[in-house]
Amino acid sequence: MKVILTKNVENLGDIGEIKTVSDGYARNYLLPGNFALKATKHSEQQVEKMKTRYIAEKGKLLQKAQEIASAIAKTEINIAKNVHEEKKLFGSLGVSEITEALAAKKIHIDRKSVIIKEPIKEIGIYDVEIRLHPEVSASVKVWVTAAE
Repeated sequence: MKVILTKNVENLGDIGEIKTVSDGYARNYLLPGNFALKATKHSEQQVEKMKTRYIAEKGKLLQKAQEIASAIAKTEINIAKNVHEEKKLFGSLGVSEITEALAAKKIHIDRKSVIIKEPIKEIGIYDVEIRLHPEVSASVKVWVTAAE
């Protein structure tokens, strides 16, 4: 089935692209989720309007993401957690704790943009990646210390 993407779909394409996908993928995911429209002349005109609006917004979003990334790069956060005798944490450090610590420093980000490659289960210094935009990511230094 030929579809025209109305939103960016990871591993498929960007807004306005015409793609050929399986019928099931289109019927069960793309069309109900408003990620795509069936390819017709009328839908092509609709998507062209969406695409021009998207290009204008993309520039603004990219600039905002770069500003936030520069603020994050200058930031270090300290999170105190309860620990065992062996300097291991009870549980692990979660994404929500990192976003809350950043929010305390007046940097508000979405939970989904924080990427922790390996679970943080010990005291130490960690670099945590924050993907703000498909083209912009930043790294924040997280100090995990023992709570007193």
